[in-house]
Amino acid sequence: MKLFRKSREERSSGYLLYALGEIVLVVVGILIALQIDTWNTQRVNETRKNNILSEIREQLKDDLEDIQVNIAGHESSINAGERVIAYLRGDSVGQDSVGYFLISLTGDYTSLNNMTSFETLKDFGLQHIRQGVLRTEIARLYDYHYESLETLEEEYYPASYYEIYNDRILDIVEPLLYYDEQDRLRFKSNTGNRRLTPRIEYDIRQASFWRNFQLREYNEVIDQIHLVDSLIGLEIGKR
Repeated sequence: MKLFRKSREERSSGYLLYALGEIVLVVVGILIALQIDTWNTQRVNETRKNNILSEIREQLKDDLEDIQVNIAGHESSINAGERVIAYLRGDSVGQDSVGYFLISLTGDYTSLNNMTSFETLKDFGLQHIRQGVLRTEIARLYDYHYESLETLEEEYYPASYYEIYNDRILDIVEPLLYYDEQDRLRFKSNTGNRRLTPRIEYDIRQASFWRNFQLREYNEVIDQIHLVDSLIGLEIGKR
């Protein structure tokens, strides 16, 4: 009887060990499957994150080109204002550039500020970015610098040259212009028609002041764009 009992105990112990082994194999299999799924998810997220950041990088190039065009426009407007002041004081002005100066004087420029890919990144989740400094600086570019620039260009009243200064400036400048026989815009050569009043000089210089203010804002945005671009390069491994 003892022999049979011992045999049954040995069989039961063997079954238990087998069952435990099966459970361990199943658990290990599940853990491996979960780990593989985690790796696949991380790989997919990493690929998507890099694609979004690459799109942002391309859009930043377009934004940078647009800002450079705006900078050139504002600088031309400031120069045109100085030329008009000089003309009203009695100085000679190159007639071939009159039309250019007049257009530049009243030019109005707004930025592109493409937000599409950044909004996609926010929906995807900034936490997927490894570099904390990139998360901070990319948010600062879009949520602070771009919004500040948009506010300055479109909502800040003193910087609205066209609404405030341009009409008054043109009221003074237009009577001094004429079209020649080739239909080219020219300044009248009669110095007696010219008069630089304190008001017109103030308007032109105020317009130039706010243009210079915007130029400083543009340069800050450019610096931020270059910083974000370099950080993106480090994040995706493409400098």
